[in-house]
Amino acid sequence: MTTSSAKVLLVIVALLIDGLVSCRKESQGHSVTLTWQVSPSTPEATVVGYNVYRRAMSGTPYVRIATQIPGPAYEDRLVNGRTTYFYVVTAVDQHGRESRFSTVVRAEVP
Repeated sequence: MTTSSAKVLLVIVALLIDGLVSCRKESQGHSVTLTWQVSPSTPEATVVGYNVYRRAMSGTPYVRIATQIPGPAYEDRLVNGRTTYFYVVTAVDQHGRESRFSTVVRAEVP
């Protein structure tokens, strides 16, 4: 890995999740809405989107449920009641490089 690519990866890793904004029941089912802080772009790396991952059991692998989300929010409408979900988000740059996982957010759907 070159020095410049190491800098790019360090910038992309700056992704943080503010936390779960809401977990609310809708008339047609349940949903979980996530928001996070925007990752800053640099001359070497422009953040072009975010990927959202979810798992339903601690210790199991995360599954990508959304790709190239343009902004810092996502609503997961494919959740079941009486289930706990764990979410992480990654930033993606213009070259398709993906950051490490953000902090885990836990959502308990009623």
